[in-house]
Order: sequence, then C-alpha cells, then structure tokens
Amino acid sequence: MEHTFEEEQVQNTADDAILSKISAAKLGYFNDEYIGVFGSAFSNHSSAHKRSPLINRGYYSRVAGVQEIIDQFLHLYGKHGITQIVSLGGGFDTTYFRRLEKDPSSAPTLYIELDYERVCRTKANIIRKNEIFTKLFSANELNRSPECSDSELHCGGYHLLSADLRYPEQVQTALEKCNVDWNQPILFLSECVLVYMHAHESSPLINWISSQIHESNGMGMFVIYEQIRPDDPFGRVMVENLQSRGCPLLSLSNHPSLESQEERFKQLGWTYSHARDMNDIYLNVIPTTDRLRAEKLEMFDEFEEWFLIQAHYCICVSAITSQRLDVVQDMSFFQQKGTI
Repeated sequence: MEHTFEEEQVQNTADDAILSKISAAKLGYFNDEYIGVFGSAFSNHSSAHKRSPLINRGYYSRVAGVQEIIDQFLHLYGKHGITQIVSLGGGFDTTYFRRLEKDPSSAPTLYIELDYERVCRTKANIIRKNEIFTKLFSANELNRSPECSDSELHCGGYHLLSADLRYPEQVQTALEKCNVDWNQPILFLSECVLVYMHAHESSPLINWISSQIHESNGMGMFVIYEQIRPDDPFGRVMVENLQSRGCPLLSLSNHPSLESQEERFKQLGWTYSHARDMNDIYLNVIPTTDRLRAEKLEMFDEFEEWFLIQAHYCICVSAITSQRLDVVQDMSFFQQKGTI
C-alpha cells in the first residue's frame, strides 16, 4: 500500500522516539538494553543518540508515567489470571522484552503490537537476527512460519503484526489471529498515535474496542499519551513545528484539553475517563524515589521550558469494568489529583 508524504513522516516519528529513548537510557534514566539494538538500525554514530537534558527528562517522564500505569494494571489483574496488552502504533517500543527479562511471571500473558507494515517489517527482522532476542525466545519461535509475512512475528505471548488503525476491521482481524480473549482484562496503549489521525478515523476504533468489552462484560482500559493545549503561544509553536515536519496533529483541535480528552472517551462508550497533564504525572504519579533518582543524573536549569512542555502533553486513562473488580476504586491513577 502506498503512503502519503504525511503518513511516511508519521512513521518516521518512531525513529526519532527510539533515538531519544537511547539517549535517556544511556544516562540511566531507565534500564533498557534492547532499545539500542533497534536504534543501531538507524544510526551507528553514538553522537546521533545524544539529546539535551530537557529531552532526556521529558522521555523519562513519558516512559515512567506510562510504565507506572501498566504496573498498576498488571498488579491488579495479574493475580486474577490472564492479562493482555495491545500497543497501537508502538513503533520500536521494548516494554514486553524488558518485562519478560526482568520477571517472566510479571509480564502480560499476551502482548500485541500493531503498526504500519514498514515499521513491523523492520522490527521483526531485527528481532529475528539479533542474539539478545534468542535469549528471550527459543530459536524455533523466532523462525518465521510459512504462513507469516516478513512484517509478522509470533513468539510465545508476543505478537507483532501490521494493521492500519484507520480501519477497525484490520485491527479486529489482527486481534483474532492472536486469540485475544475479550472476557479477560485487556489494556490498549497509544502513545502519540491517534493524534496523527483525523477524529473521524480514530473515533470508530475507540468505539469498536469499547463495544467488544461491553459485549463480553469484561474489563478494559485505554491509555493514551498525547499533546494538548494547542491554542496558547507555546501550543501554537508546537503545532507549527510538527506541521513543518510533515506531521500535522490532525485531531488535536477536536480534543485540545484534559476535559475534552475525557469527554471523547465517555462519548465513545468508556465508563470512566481521567486525564492528567505531564506536570501532574511527573509529581504525583511517578514514584517519588525514582523521580528524585532521575533528577540527579544531569545538571538541569531549563525549568520554565520544562513546565511549559509538560503542560502540553497528557496521559488519559479510560476504563470499562465488570462487577468483578472496579478499576476506578483500585487504581490510584483515578484517585490522585495533583495540584501544580
């Protein structure tokens, strides 16, 4: 399938993200020995990975905030049996590999990554060819079975395959192939992905997912990390910069605030929705001991710009629960409300 220039540029954001994560990981903001393996596919020059303290801390905040929510989900529901995570447009994310290595018992039962075919093909080829992954998965699992394309990989509980998120039927086909169980807890994760889609393209996907959970009387969560507040001076510059790179934030004007992000999910079938900007996440969701550790890694004096950037990104967590367990009651993300 041919992609437009804008679609190609959006795919390239996965490359930018991985190089920034490599920079933060090298300095010890988080442990990730897998991220460099993927990064080597784009650049062999270590200087290309070095980012400013402002960017390093920003990526730490993003990674730590999202991982804390995943930790809470797995802790709450792992003891009940199967846990499932679906990463929508995850690019070269390494969440599953890091968790599997650290403690296989704490990894989700099923971890599915869906992305553009080009991204999946590159990631699958790197995984198949690199020894670090054969230590996680058996050699037989890493060998591509005859029915799998070059952009597809199935290794135990890990599944990587392509799907265009603008078409829910493609997502449905992919999830069916991976044997998703809608009766079991499932978390959907989207980091700076849906915002690059028109609202009329992302809304059917969000609504279709909620309908599957409701029909099964199951438990589901949808976690997004996205830009907000495009209408103040900083927000306008942010939007213009991305537009100039060929990466327009197509649905930001539809969901520009924390309140509109929450309302978006409630209107599309989600029972609960709570959004918090990244200043709030950084101070009140990320564990204090880890935040203080990270703050000692580099000299940092860009506080004014730091607070501005953090105020223009958010994490929104939406949920549908059965009577079996009320996520809003048991998950601290919904209960805390920090003041900045």
